[in-house]
Amino acid sequence: FNYLMTILGKLSKPPQWIFFENVKGFEGTPVHERWLKVLKEAGYVWKQYKISPLDVNIPMNRTRFYMICCREDLAKGLKGFTNGDTVYSTIPECSCSESMPFDGFQLKKVSNQEDDDNNISGPSNALPLENFVLSKDTIGAEEYEALIVPDKILAKPWAEGLSVVGVDDRVTFCFTSSYGQRMHKSSGSLLHTEENKGKLVKRGMDMSKYHSGKIRLFSPKELLRLFGFPDWYSFPPELKQRHRWKVVGQSISCTVVKNIMHAEFCNVFDTLNCQLAG
Repeated sequence: FNYLMTILGKLSKPPQWIFFENVKGFEGTPVHERWLKVLKEAGYVWKQYKISPLDVNIPMNRTRFYMICCREDLAKGLKGFTNGDTVYSTIPECSCSESMPFDGFQLKKVSNQEDDDNNISGPSNALPLENFVLSKDTIGAEEYEALIVPDKILAKPWAEGLSVVGVDDRVTFCFTSSYGQRMHKSSGSLLHTEENKGKLVKRGMDMSKYHSGKIRLFSPKELLRLFGFPDWYSFPPELKQRHRWKVVGQSISCTVVKNIMHAEFCNVFDTLNCQLAG
């Protein structure tokens, strides 16, 4: 990134478009301010967002900073693209009103049967986790068994504070690159295989007494679904499980990106094609 900031203004043919993603909290930092200065001097305008997948109905709490940058001569017809520091917290609606959160698999349930159930975690607009969870047969018996959290982990006093969700819930903690390697609420949620609502999971100093064999990790394939990857996407077969979790945790929410790009460009798609062709 530092290299990009160093060379961007020196390129004889700078990129027409730059799409940028970073962690929440990047905005307002000295590095962010330097980046805006570099962009302005290189003749770019931009639009900045701070969006979570929850904002586009995906049950995952993963707020990130997003930025679309384009050369000023290509910005005709684009709304809100400036060289200012405004950061938007919502994605604008587009005139086509086309909803596009998914690509590649069908929804099982659009809303919970009991939307007013206080035991269901997450905002009412988000989809139930049931849509993203795979069956034991689909995952495969051997891989499924490897996802089960061992009793020696559940017996730890701190295990009571782990995030455990059910298929009716509409939120998960942010999945990070350490998921599956480090047991902590901040590295991502776990799934209860019998209790459909995480709030109803019995807690105690020794969780293994109540939930032995009933709490598991989300599989890498399930995380891909939550991140918006289509079902046809697959990992290289030689990539080990822990590395699959890691690369997904370091990825971006394709659903958020797709919704931002669609909202910004669907109304000017033909215009952009003409500009880019020229």
